[in-house]
Amino acid sequence: MMEEAAHWVTQATPATFWLSFAAASGGALAAFVYAFACWQRLRLIEDTPTARIRSAAQGYAELSGRAESLDDVPLSAPLSGEPCVWYRYKVEKLGDKHNRVVDSGCSEALFLLVGSTGRCVVDPEDAKVLVRRKAVWHESRYPAPRRARMGASAAQPWLLQLFVLRLGGGRYRYTEERLRAGEPLYALGQFTSVGGSGEAFDTAQEVRDLLRLWKQDRPRLLQRFDADGNGEIDPQEWETARRAARQEVAQAQLTRGTEPAVHLLHRPTQGGRPFLLSALGEDELRRHFRRYATLSLMGFFLLGTAAVWMITLRLQT
Repeated sequence: MMEEAAHWVTQATPATFWLSFAAASGGALAAFVYAFACWQRLRLIEDTPTARIRSAAQGYAELSGRAESLDDVPLSAPLSGEPCVWYRYKVEKLGDKHNRVVDSGCSEALFLLVGSTGRCVVDPEDAKVLVRRKAVWHESRYPAPRRARMGASAAQPWLLQLFVLRLGGGRYRYTEERLRAGEPLYALGQFTSVGGSGEAFDTAQEVRDLLRLWKQDRPRLLQRFDADGNGEIDPQEWETARRAARQEVAQAQLTRGTEPAVHLLHRPTQGGRPFLLSALGEDELRRHFRRYATLSLMGFFLLGTAAVWMITLRLQT
């Protein structure tokens, strides 16, 4: 086996050799990067203490509880029609040499993380989501009949999938992942509270935002603050507008301060930290990332060794 591989390396055309060498080197680099990302997530999970929603500090936080719908009407997964709080799906047309994605999507609807001390609204945009429920099945056409979709709440057995493919009917592969209401939910992300007595107000920024909003409606801005009617806002009139904006912001902050706080978990805005949502528990997540990090490191060493062996052997000939 090694002799055949060595013969191929020494006899391959330059274009073929360098393409293979680049593939091995690129694969080794990708495996190393993925292993590093997995170890980074593993360290964050191990080093970040689980916080209580009611008393969690503002900033990057680890929370746990269960997933629930934000209102009484849950989402419906687009392929199966099953109720859920989050979904991701993909439809592929299977080819002889490669597959083509014909449709895909991911839910960005808000939902709740309910813990023992409170509730937190989750904005899943840009999150890495790990779920327990992943269904894969095959159909002869796209879009599939509605009755097929409704019957696709579980993955077809692989023997049945193979049988369908052999008959030539399953040319489309459907994949759907779902997070259902009531499932355990572990989360790492940016925790922010809005309203309540504990909110830290940025009055200057809120005033700037309100003035920017007023500028977008120039006729109304002139109607309110153009005292001399010349069609322009002079410095004195602009100062009047600033005072009015500060008064409105102060009143809004006073109102928010007396209302119950609304907690929000979303993508971290800085620091490059991951935003992770998982139906797997903390211990399972540790095993998950440790396993993938180990496998990726093994791939890095195997592909890296192959690349070094290839270039060394080629240069010796």
